Amino acid sequence: MDCNRRHIMKFLGASSTFTLAGCSQFSNSGSEANTDQPSDSNHTDTSQPQTSDNVTAPTQQLHKIIPSDGDRKDAFGEGVAISGDGTTAIIGADGDDDNGRNAGSTYVFMQREGGWKREDKLFGDESEGSLSFGASVAVSNDGSIALIGAPSESGPEGDRLGAAYVFVQTGGGWSQQAKLNVPGDGSEFGSRVAISGDGATALISASHASNSNGEYAGSAYIFSKEDGEWTQEAKLIANDGDGTDFFGTDVAISGDGTTAIIGASADEDPNGPRAGSTYVFVRENGSWTQRTKLTAPNGEMSDGFGTSVAVSGDGTTALIGANGEDNSNGENAGSTHVFSQENDGWTQETKLVAKNGTDDDSFGIAVAVSEDGTTAIIGSYTDAEPNGNYAGSAYAFSRVDENWTQQAKLVANDGSKNDRFGESVTVSNDGTIAIIGAYNADSPNGQFSGSAYVFK
Repeated sequence: MDCNRRHIMKFLGASSTFTLAGCSQFSNSGSEANTDQPSDSNHTDTSQPQTSDNVTAPTQQLHKIIPSDGDRKDAFGEGVAISGDGTTAIIGADGDDDNGRNAGSTYVFMQREGGWKREDKLFGDESEGSLSFGASVAVSNDGSIALIGAPSESGPEGDRLGAAYVFVQTGGGWSQQAKLNVPGDGSEFGSRVAISGDGATALISASHASNSNGEYAGSAYIFSKEDGEWTQEAKLIANDGDGTDFFGTDVAISGDGTTAIIGASADEDPNGPRAGSTYVFVRENGSWTQRTKLTAPNGEMSDGFGTSVAVSGDGTTALIGANGEDNSNGENAGSTHVFSQENDGWTQETKLVAKNGTDDDSFGIAVAVSEDGTTAIIGSYTDAEPNGNYAGSAYAFSRVDENWTQQAKLVANDGSKNDRFGESVTVSNDGTIAIIGAYNADSPNGQFSGSAYVFK
């Protein structure tokens, strides 16, 4: 959940029983399954979280990443993305003031010689006012193309129009290839971003956009690249959308760029106010159409189903977070629903909950899935165990023979209260490397400067 998603939850108000802090800028069936000094890469760790079964999943903290030039309230780790091959990390710091107050920045780290080394630091165009550049990030499979959202960027047409930037690797550095935007005052275009494996198709949400469905109904946009030029291919809205659905709360796109998963965490149809839903769109014969709408079986008001979404490389497995769901772990403990696609239909395969979860854990606030759909990383950024209130955690799950099992609970070795570890998560294509953001963590760079952790 980037600062924009925290904005959504503040807007909704009563949907949560706990206070969110630290923003630098302010037909289905299923079952439940139960896991220093500042430098550009440091803090190798050998902690051993609990695991079950001998399967591939990240279980051990290897590194803590903090930038050498970080500062207080940078919110480093607000957005995290790892390339498919696991060698390039894109990490947003949307509160960074280097390019203007709360303008934001994004760092590129490369895995080299057993550690992670900074390759570049990227900025948006503007240098005045809040951009939230880095609030959401995505990267191509080979790590050569990055997509970065700046949902708070303003322009001549109004405030908080938003933008998304495309950067490409050129030799030893990175350069801006394109700036993408659409009209719409206050739409917060770029609130969430996703990119196909080859880096040629971008999915960008404008979760606060007003359209024919109503005010704050939300929209999403498809951009495609041909011969180095980016053009808008489609505008996506829900067939049955309403005002304040926040369609585009989160977005994901398959590796081949033909399946889009779009969350609408405040949709009230059919399960009640703020119960949430998620939409599947597909590209066929050059056109995008809504294939289906997914909702939680037995969903209830304030579940937030669709707060986070992820999809496998082939577009057949989707993870959908419902971080406000009440379940056996308590009120607002949260869950994550796994849906699978077969014969053009989607059904719920299972529902994942944390072992030993508790009230207000917000399990499902962020989700990621491996290319083959067998490894899932799920954030629980208000979990108090073991590092204190709102310290946060993340969980690694694996699917073996159609059964999902929690493999490990991931926590920061040096975590402390209010870190919000697990607010953002990402995983490599093979499911062996995960990066977990803790945007609110204190570090030698200052209070709320933020950190990111690498697990393998």
